[in-house]
Amino acid sequence: MKSLLSTNTRLPLLLLGLCLAIAGCAEPPVDLGYVSGVITVDGKPLDNVNISFRPMAGGRPSFGLTNASGQYTLYHTSKFQGAELGEHKVEIDLMPNSSYYAKKTLTPRMGPQLGDGSSVALGQDMTMKTVSLGSQTYDFELSMSQLPKP
Repeated sequence: MKSLLSTNTRLPLLLLGLCLAIAGCAEPPVDLGYVSGVITVDGKPLDNVNISFRPMAGGRPSFGLTNASGQYTLYHTSKFQGAELGEHKVEIDLMPNSSYYAKKTLTPRMGPQLGDGSSVALGQDMTMKTVSLGSQTYDFELSMSQLPKP
């Protein structure tokens, strides 16, 4: 029995279907707000710091890592920048390769998770942030007294 589609027709249809499937995966699974900012200590950038935004209503947390200028951008997944919409609990952890440790003020402590034992004590005004559609900037201006003690 002869196929309704010739070989010359099947290949373009297969490629079209593949392109549509890939394009469909280019959208994040939930609405996200773009979040970025700068983390400083006493006015100086803090590098290699992990920042997380954890949705209070449940959902996937978003993470960012500061660069040498203290700048971060949150990622919901490795493919999508942003954080889920709504209220978030913010956590900041120093990573072992932070310049804060290089100053020999503290020996990195590692636990079950990267940065465990090196959490920054955030003020009440810093622990909760709201993420909405569009872009928002959240800068965190810390003092030495908020950083982990040796």
